[in-house]
Amino acid sequence: MDEQTRGFYSKNSKRLGADYARSASTGEMLVFFGACRKILDVGCGNGRDLAALLRAGKDAYGVDAVPEMVLESA
Repeated sequence: MDEQTRGFYSKNSKRLGADYARSASTGEMLVFFGACRKILDVGCGNGRDLAALLRAGKDAYGVDAVPEMVLESA
């Protein structure tokens, strides 16, 4: 991730985390990953989609380049 993008997410992590938390994770994502057992969510942000995958019983892990986004956990 380039520094300008990382800076944007870092600076706006609280607002973005709140926005992501308010929006529902889509069921389409779960259909897409239907047969997958292990999933790596690269760019997981606040973990909204990761949480949905875990609730669905997936063996899911998340990573993000912006620590401030991860700290805004869903």
